[in-house]
Formats: sequence, structure tokens, C-alpha cells
Amino acid sequence: YAGMVHVHALKAGAWGYLNLMTAGDGEEKQGFGSAVDIEGDRVAVGMKLDNTPYGDAAGSAYVFRRDGDLWEVEAIFQDTDPQVVERFGSAVDLDGDRLLVGNPYDVIRSSNPTDLTLYRYGSASFFRLGAGGWEMEAKVRPAVPLQGGDFGRTVSLKGDAAVIASGAPYVFRRIGSSWQQESILSLPGGSASAVVLQQDRILVASSSRTNAAGRYGAVFEFVRQSGVWSHSATVEPQIWFGLESFGNALAAEGEVMVVGTRRGQMDTSEAAYVFRRSPAGVINLLDPDVIVLGGGLSNIDALYERIPALWGPHVFSDRVDTRLVRNRHGDSSGVRGAAWLWPARH
Repeated sequence: YAGMVHVHALKAGAWGYLNLMTAGDGEEKQGFGSAVDIEGDRVAVGMKLDNTPYGDAAGSAYVFRRDGDLWEVEAIFQDTDPQVVERFGSAVDLDGDRLLVGNPYDVIRSSNPTDLTLYRYGSASFFRLGAGGWEMEAKVRPAVPLQGGDFGRTVSLKGDAAVIASGAPYVFRRIGSSWQQESILSLPGGSASAVVLQQDRILVASSSRTNAAGRYGAVFEFVRQSGVWSHSATVEPQIWFGLESFGNALAAEGEVMVVGTRRGQMDTSEAAYVFRRSPAGVINLLDPDVIVLGGGLSNIDALYERIPALWGPHVFSDRVDTRLVRNRHGDSSGVRGAAWLWPARH
């Protein structure tokens, strides 16, 4: 049960096995690989049950760096003030020269010296790669911690912003040299099981959310406008196979989102749903009068009839007035730098 991470690489259009990562000193049931993230030539791996000098299952996180086809340990991270069974390394995310590690079982002692109770609130730690190597940058908790809240169960880092979830996702932003809580996102249902931050968009999976039909799981999208985060869309599968934990895992890149579920077509199987953003999301967010297609895509005649026929159920309104139209200046008119619109002439 010590765990391992397998590395595959895309070469000549085909995926092939590249290498294997282990903790090296992994003992039984230490959970190496409980969380994984890759950024360029580095891979972060959580080992949430690692037995450290501070106690059993206090947890660790590893960063590996690629040297050719080999991956070598660059740094090992542990909590600066751990207790027993903290599970530091339950979630990891790399972004550039920063690493974010979740520690959902982190505890705080009472300020009362006669109270020996350990209060479990959770935390998350930021590390930064500088000239002298990796250094701890900050350790954060919610402004109002909740006992047993599992803060740090899932994390996402992008530039100067981060999302750290317990039951609800908390948004933190780096201001100067410190990380400060910016917002708490209110989910329409359930609790956060996975989060992905994309600039001014946050995707939150909730595998515990139940809809009116008794189905489990959804992904909620939040967007930031004028400094305020608001719920903009809810994503569910069009076909359900039994009572699924849709949203058990989540990944996104650009306009594509992959959502994991613990059950697929068979009760004991697992599956992944792949979604691509459609014009309905643009309509929900901007409510435009017209959407103009450009580039080679605009030459597909069938799109102008089929897409409007499909976006209706995904738009948050019982009426859709937005029109999808072809450009009037050719499929390369984007070099003009703008879409030219004129009032209709009768």
C-alpha cells in the first residue's frame, strides 16, 4: 500500500510508458500518490498517510523534477507544526514556481492551557521556489474556521489566486507577500469534492449534490466580474447510470472539462465524462444579441441551424433571442481586429 505514480508520455502521436515514481522510503499504507499534479518538468505527489518524525500519518508532499526520461526527487514538504493523523498532502497543485498543499485534518490547540482538546479545522500551505530552493510562503485557514470542516481537502492554484475547499470553496488572493481570503462561494447544493481555478472562472464539483430526480453530483461554474464571484452554470450528465458520484474527480483545460464518477454503466465500474463549452455558456454570461462565427468553422453551413436548436435547454431563460450568424467579410476577417456590426436596414 506504499503507493506509486506511473508516468506516460506522448511520443510520435502515441502514449507510452515512461517511468515510475516512488517515495523511496515508503512503508506500508502510506498513501504515496493520493494526490498528483504536473506542471512542465515537475510533478507534485501527495503522501497523506506518511509517517513522519512528528507522528503517524502526519503526511508529506514530494516534488519530482524531470532529467531526461528520469524523474528525481527535488524536495519533500511536511507541515511546520503537525500533529498525529493530519494528512498533509491530501491535495496538491503546482503553478509555475509555487506549490499549494492541502492538510484537511490540521488541528489547533485551545488557547486555554487546561484544555488539551485538539480542534480539527484544516489548513493549506503555499511553497515558493526561489534562488535557494523551495521555501514555505504561507499557511492559511478560513477567516472563521469550522470545526471538522476539512479545509484543504481539495485545492487549486492559478497565478495570484487560489481556491481551497472544505464543504464550501474559499477563494484566496495574494496581495503583496501575503495570501488573504477574498470570498466564500455558496454552492447551490452539496459540498465541494474537487475544484479547478481558471483565471476568472472556478469549477466546483460536488459529488454529494442531489437533484430533484435523486441523482448525485454536479459541477458548478462561478465567474468573477468586477471583483465579485457569482454562480453562472450547472453541469450534469445527460445520461445517468444509476446513483452516481458524479464529480468525484475534476480536471479542466481551456474549454474542455473532464469529470470523474465512481460508477459508470455497471454498478462497480468507474467512468469519466468529457464536456466542451458551448455557446450557451456565452449566452448565460453575456446575453448577447448576436454571436458571429469566424475562421474555418464559419464555413460549416449546418452549424447555424443545429447549434441554436441545441442550446435552448442549457440557457437560463425560457426565451432565447440571441442569433448565431455567419460573418460577412470572409473566414479570415479576424485580421481586422474586431467584429463589424451595423444596424439592420429595412
